[in-house]
Amino acid sequence: MASEIPMEVLERPDIQALILRAYGNLPHTRYYFLKIEDRDAFKTWLAGVIPQVTNADSPTEPGDGRCALNIAFTRFGLSRLGVTVAPKPHGYDGFGLEFRQGLVHRHRSRFLGDVDENDPRWWEWGGRTGAKSEGRIDCLCLLFGDKQKTPLDATWRDLALPPAAASVVHVQCGYLSRDEGEHFGFRDGISQPTIRFTKRDYETTAPRERALHVVEAGEFILGYENQNSRMPVSPGIVANLDRCNRLMPLTRKSRWGITRQVSGLKDFGRNGTYLVLRQLRQYVGRFEEFVQTQGGSNPELLGARIVGRWKSGAPLTVCPEFDRSAQNPGLRTENSFVYDELDRYGYRCPVGAHIRRGNPRDATSVLDGEAQALKRVNFHRLIRRGRLYGDRAQGHETPREKDAVDRGLMFLCLNADLRRQFEFVQQSWVNNDKFSGLIAEQDPLIGPGGTLTVQRPEGHQRVGGLQRFVTVKGGAYFFMPGIQALYCLAGR
Repeated sequence: MASEIPMEVLERPDIQALILRAYGNLPHTRYYFLKIEDRDAFKTWLAGVIPQVTNADSPTEPGDGRCALNIAFTRFGLSRLGVTVAPKPHGYDGFGLEFRQGLVHRHRSRFLGDVDENDPRWWEWGGRTGAKSEGRIDCLCLLFGDKQKTPLDATWRDLALPPAAASVVHVQCGYLSRDEGEHFGFRDGISQPTIRFTKRDYETTAPRERALHVVEAGEFILGYENQNSRMPVSPGIVANLDRCNRLMPLTRKSRWGITRQVSGLKDFGRNGTYLVLRQLRQYVGRFEEFVQTQGGSNPELLGARIVGRWKSGAPLTVCPEFDRSAQNPGLRTENSFVYDELDRYGYRCPVGAHIRRGNPRDATSVLDGEAQALKRVNFHRLIRRGRLYGDRAQGHETPREKDAVDRGLMFLCLNADLRRQFEFVQQSWVNNDKFSGLIAEQDPLIGPGGTLTVQRPEGHQRVGGLQRFVTVKGGAYFFMPGIQALYCLAGR
């Protein structure tokens, strides 16, 4: 009997592929930040480029000579192309306050932790002032390729952006490391949500695995139900901008479940998402010197307690004292663990460790059970598509030499609700100094420094002197439209 083929739900040809693919076979990246100079010339260029934008049905197999291209816009870019991001006269707030205000709004900077060394006035791009400021960035073009087979610079030249249409404000290179590690040496990108209606969803059959990782498509793609069984709020545009009638009418549900059309608006957001990009500089020498100095006879263990995993990727909840991944390689990608069942009090993995803050999993099971705890956490999940920048540090270098080189992570995440997802994680988990009952502690890896409490049955240990190991060098909020919405922006 032939296996049943699940019904396709996602409108893949209209979804930019970065949402569903990490492009692991395309390890090199260029981030091109553009400022629109002439709207009509830019629209003409965009119309010619859209067929090359990689959608979720496009092939990007190794060795096929293709680059992947995705495009997103800031609030300024959308406005310059005729899309009003402010609420409509009848009060429909499609883009939301977070996107309208932008990442560098002063109140937002405060609760995101972008103060002191992280203040946007020091940023290299996306800050409040200067030639590379947020107000100068309209569009982000992301190119992914294998530079041995598909040189990215040559591919960008082939896109033939006319200088009269837009200027390139900034270019940043990125890459995936061969060992899948980040600059501090820890395996990265292990824990990712599984989007409903994808191949990984259909392959995930174990009940706990599904509860841990499978998240509704509407948490990441507008136009589909989210974890609340509701349609996420979608941005609308006036009908006359949809010259070729490509978009569906914008509808919304009342509190009684009645679907109503929003008068005169088309659904610009369908199959799109919000993209957060932040350039994070990592001070490798500072981090390594700290764990060597404070870690005593086992600095690797202190580093693992700061992160929540060993460098191999093995989680502390499973390997609390020793990294056993050499004997059991499967531990390097182990992601099915929970906290309440294995480590309720943080005796294995400290309660404030980096990955425990970023995804608390079932930590609140004591309130109303594991199922509800996992459901709560899945309201705030992010799809991460980060890549490294800068050369890897060498073992023979001194801490000072390592920190003299600009290296770090181009943190990129995708979500349908900036406030409930990215900003919640950053404010309520990462920067919360009372997270899970702690006192005056923030994230030990990407926070401002201070103290890490290592919970022990015989008495807690306080590790002081944490420094700022990561600083922010740039960032912005973008909206990544669906393919049909791109054509509307191009006036086609």
